[in-house]
Amino acid sequence: QRLVALGCDAGPMGTTKYKVFEVRKDAEPVLLITNRVFQRAPERRATHFAVTSSLSMLAIGIDSGAIHFWRGRDLGDEKPGPDVIADEGEPPVTAVHFLEQGYRTVLFACNANSIRSWVVRERDDYTIRHLNTDPSGGASELCSCVFPTINALLVARLEAIFAYDADEGNMSAMPLEGEKMILTQFKSYFTSVTTEGVPNALASVSSSPSPSSMPKQSVTVCLAYPHMRFIAYSAQFTDVTHVVSALGAIFIFSRGGADGNTVLFELHEKPLSEQLDILVKKRMFEWAAEIAVKGGAAPETTADIYRRHGDALFEKRAYDQALAVYMKTVDLGLPLEPSYVVEQYLDAQRIAHVAKYLKKLHEKHLAESEHTALLLKCYTKLKDFSTLEEFLEKTPVSQYDPATAIDVLETAGYYGLAAAIAQKPEVQKHEDYIRISLEHFKSYAKAVDYLGELPRPEASRLLLEHGRVLMKNAPRETVGLIRGICGLKTTGEPWEEPSAAAGGAG
Repeated sequence: QRLVALGCDAGPMGTTKYKVFEVRKDAEPVLLITNRVFQRAPERRATHFAVTSSLSMLAIGIDSGAIHFWRGRDLGDEKPGPDVIADEGEPPVTAVHFLEQGYRTVLFACNANSIRSWVVRERDDYTIRHLNTDPSGGASELCSCVFPTINALLVARLEAIFAYDADEGNMSAMPLEGEKMILTQFKSYFTSVTTEGVPNALASVSSSPSPSSMPKQSVTVCLAYPHMRFIAYSAQFTDVTHVVSALGAIFIFSRGGADGNTVLFELHEKPLSEQLDILVKKRMFEWAAEIAVKGGAAPETTADIYRRHGDALFEKRAYDQALAVYMKTVDLGLPLEPSYVVEQYLDAQRIAHVAKYLKKLHEKHLAESEHTALLLKCYTKLKDFSTLEEFLEKTPVSQYDPATAIDVLETAGYYGLAAAIAQKPEVQKHEDYIRISLEHFKSYAKAVDYLGELPRPEASRLLLEHGRVLMKNAPRETVGLIRGICGLKTTGEPWEEPSAAAGGAG
């Protein structure tokens, strides 16, 4: 792993440099490179710096308002010269951050008055391009951090925690009381340190203050997803100096020990199963489901959360809301047995809800033949011919079992719809079509015409089965069909050069 450090040489004329170290387990760090920050400019105070995960970009904020920017394939192996982004004369830079968004990398810079952003890489284009300047407010030192979960920069101010989009600027806020001192990010959490009393910079008036007289701060850890935010942990600490996210935990440095000594606290995230158990017991099903999906819980675990949520709504007779929850398991492909949902609504005589759920199963290619039969029975029971017709017209045959559909529709008296399915090119249930045409519509001539369009072996087989009825009710057309199958002209004379296929079709 690599470690990047920024500092000045000792002495009044110390030179500002950044250094890159190779950090090895059970060994001293190895210095890889040292590079001067102000190579072609007078020395200034560097206020903040940031590097990308690949160590290909480095940005350093300056008290003049400018930003010095380095780019290379590996800044641990090369010493490129810096570019200067932003004009001097702005307030001192309080923070710089890289937000890596996959196809592009964005650089944020904060000062006391504004939040600025540039794109420094977009796919293979490395042109630096200004995106946005939001003058609605800036960020104090230590009070900003990137938050990849929502692709935003978070800024802590007195009123709230604000989220800044790289292109649009300030886009949302989460109320959080207290004067903010520190803001950091850990996984999908942000940690805020707030104080209601005297800022800790004034706490060192006494040479050896007692912990009881030292300022107290609230440390709040919030879980934040695009559509869900809540406080996961909150506690009071004494004189917090640093908050560090590392080694899979949050470390809090507090001067609350005896004689003002520093104490290190470690906050661990609860296991996912324990988080879900707590939320479900509190009936916070939506939050539990969101965390289960984002946290990669087992499909069975997530399905059970949705089931319990749906059951809770069903018990309150909130049938529509419950169905929406049950249907989420279908959208997400979770293993919730369809019969469980169907039986619940059938017992409650909610046939329309059963139909809606079964239709969703068909749309997701999860329906079996019994689901098709039940769905069509629901439509016929509801006498909803238009919806039934629309389902059969717009739903690909691959989403349902055509044989089951034909049987159910014929039994329910929807002979036309049954025949329409039978003659679909992708179905070709010729025997069913002929039978329905003869038994229910008495369309003898039309049946003969249909047989005439079929391959000779298939037409011959069906003619053997239905020929007696056809000869009785459409003799002329039937005789013509037979002659055609046998390769004879309608005059009774044989074909002059019958094809091999025709000759073998008799």
